[in-house]
This record gives sequence, C-alpha cells and structure tokens, in this order.
Amino acid sequence: MRTTPRWSLDTILSDPVAELMGPALAATLRTVRDYEPITEANAARHVDLSKRKVKRALRRLVNAGLVIERGTHYLINDGNMLAGTLREALDARQAALNRMRRLAEEAGSDLTVAVYAQPDPTKIGVLLIHEPDHSADAAEVARIYRSVVPPMVGRQPHIDIVSATELSDAITNGDRVALRRWWRSITVAGPDATQLMMQAERLNQS
Repeated sequence: MRTTPRWSLDTILSDPVAELMGPALAATLRTVRDYEPITEANAARHVDLSKRKVKRALRRLVNAGLVIERGTHYLINDGNMLAGTLREALDARQAALNRMRRLAEEAGSDLTVAVYAQPDPTKIGVLLIHEPDHSADAAEVARIYRSVVPPMVGRQPHIDIVSATELSDAITNGDRVALRRWWRSITVAGPDATQLMMQAERLNQS
C-alpha cells in the first residue's frame, strides 16, 4: 500500500500574502491570527522559523500597525483599516477551494473534485472523478472551472476527467500521473480521491 504523503496547500497554490509580504511575515501573521493572543515564544513553536526571525517579523508587523503588543502577547490589530482585508487574504486559498466545492455541488453533480500540484507554476491540477453515467456532469463542472478558476487563483486549471473505472485502471496499470500526482491530491468535494485510489489498489491486490 502506498503511503506517499499528500501535498501541502503551499505546494499546490502559492500563498498570496507570502507573495506580497514575504514568507516569514506571512507565516508569523497567520500564526498570530490563528492563536491570538500569543507570545513570541509560542509563535516560534508554531512556525517553521527561527526564534530570531519570528521576533523580527513580529516587530515589523507591530511597526506596520498590523499587530498590537499587549504585555508579552501579540494579536491582530482589528482597528487597522487593513485588518479585515488581511484576514480575508490569509484565508484566500481555502476560500477558493470552498468555492470550487460549492460550484460542483450547485451543478448537481456527485463528483469527487481534487486539486494537485502541476510542474508548470502557472497551472493548478484538477481531478474530476465521476460515476460511469455522469460524464456530462463532470464536463459541465470542468467548463465552469475553466471560466472561474483562473481569476480566482491566478492559475489556469489543468483538468483531468476520469470515471471510477478509469481511475481503477490507472492504478492497476501504474499510471505515472495517477501514482505521482493524483495520489497526493487534496480533495475539495465528494468522496476522498486518495481513499478511492487506495480502495482500487486493495481490489487489484485481492
């Protein structure tokens, strides 16, 4: 049984806040938002940064008025005019995935929708898995995604549409895309794509 870990969201979609502020400031700001009020020491435990970098990032965020310091604790400065926008921006990628899920559900489809990393950084991989009699639903969702996804995430969707049977065949035949990319995807809607592939693998081995 394959145990390849899934890609992180950072691997699949770049963080727009990190693109604007730099990864250290973005990671520290997100940690303050998630755990506020939080001390400098605790913030350093939650991010993959040295204590020195966290200390410097917190100082820069305080100086910019985005974070306030109360004693030994830090929290988002909700009085800042950018606070609401920043909170939304920190959740922008998850909000995009949530919208993709809603669009699939609104289309009345019973699909699995998963996203995965593409070698081309201008693209995002999208896997649509449908039951044999629902290929038209998958095609309609793909049409919607080709229109909606680019302005939403700044990347063109590379869409793979497969039936549950075709997915099983891909696993059986050792398809490189299935095993190296689909297997590590993040499921957005419907039954978990990785679980479906594991079930197919178990059936093939029995």
